[in-house]
Amino acid sequence: MKKIIQLILIINIVLGISIEKLSAATVTWDGGASTSTWSDAANWDSDAVPTAADDVIIDGETVILTANTQVQRVYLGGSAHLTVNSGVTLTITGFAGNDEGLEVQGSATCINNGTIAISNIVGGSGADGLYNKGTTTNNGAITIDGIGQHGLYVVAGTFTNAAGGTITVTNTGQVNSDGDCIYVDDANSGTLFGTLNNEGTITVTLTTGDDGIYVNDNTTFNNMAMVTISSTGGDNGMRVDEGSVFNNNAGGTLTINSTPDDQLFLDNDGAFNNTGPVNLNNGTDVGLYVTDQGVFTNNEEGNVNIMAATNFSIQVDAKGSTAEVENDGTITVTGGKDGLRLQDSGTFSNNSGGALNIDAPNEDGINVQSSGGTLNN
Repeated sequence: MKKIIQLILIINIVLGISIEKLSAATVTWDGGASTSTWSDAANWDSDAVPTAADDVIIDGETVILTANTQVQRVYLGGSAHLTVNSGVTLTITGFAGNDEGLEVQGSATCINNGTIAISNIVGGSGADGLYNKGTTTNNGAITIDGIGQHGLYVVAGTFTNAAGGTITVTNTGQVNSDGDCIYVDDANSGTLFGTLNNEGTITVTLTTGDDGIYVNDNTTFNNMAMVTISSTGGDNGMRVDEGSVFNNNAGGTLTINSTPDDQLFLDNDGAFNNTGPVNLNNGTDVGLYVTDQGVFTNNEEGNVNIMAATNFSIQVDAKGSTAEVENDGTITVTGGKDGLRLQDSGTFSNNSGGALNIDAPNEDGINVQSSGGTLNN
């Protein structure tokens, strides 16, 4: 065995190959095979197909993944275009640096028709599972588990979970306690705003970190299908903040189960427009909490069910500002401390055609605090 090792060392020295290069590397697409196929070895600067120890860079090139592959991370830069074929799995796992597992930069595109499995990206407090600044479309399955910071981070551009697509996010915020399972943001740019469109199924399980879904800084989340958030740890089920909008459109269903803090939290000009079912079940604190200048609008077709919140089922706390709930549909509250609590200039308007049903509250059905609130019926 010693002779074999010595022979390998001699060959490495003669050829100028380092042991580090053999065990781990950053591998860059150079298109040497003049094809778009990932599995053509000559397309990589190492003249070898990337392995489970490699970090992959594709910059400005079109690449198609046609066979199951495992790597540490994938970076798509420039006008790169990566397609994962149907029936194919791209596994991204084990990256120990303070960076993303799959990074889709501004002009890049990622189309998943198969499976992308991202896990164990816990190298630092800034390590995200999937970071989208370009255009990503999921027609298959994406699983994200065991992430240092955010699971799916839509910092700009457009991320679309298409009809039939599934996204499952668990165990985020492993290093950074502010990490969210899904975070839609503008990355403090003030000019590039992320958009997430869901036409398939999104399932979030919050165990550590902060929020299940956080929509922030003038960004948009459009839901046309199924979003389910469950929790055994962390903070809020969903938070919509700083001028952002969550649209639960026709065909969309949002269900939030058993969160440690508020189930649905609207703050600082955050807006929620509902035209479908919203189910808020067994929250440890408030079911629907609208504060500052947040606005919750339940349209005529909207149906909101809030069950067994430990604290208030609905709390509208404007803190001297203009927080409000506008109801043109149906809102049904079962249990909770107060069915509806209004304070500090908070407003609830039950408009013509709207129905507010409050059943079996533990204390008050409707509680308008001395600090001031308005109920328009």
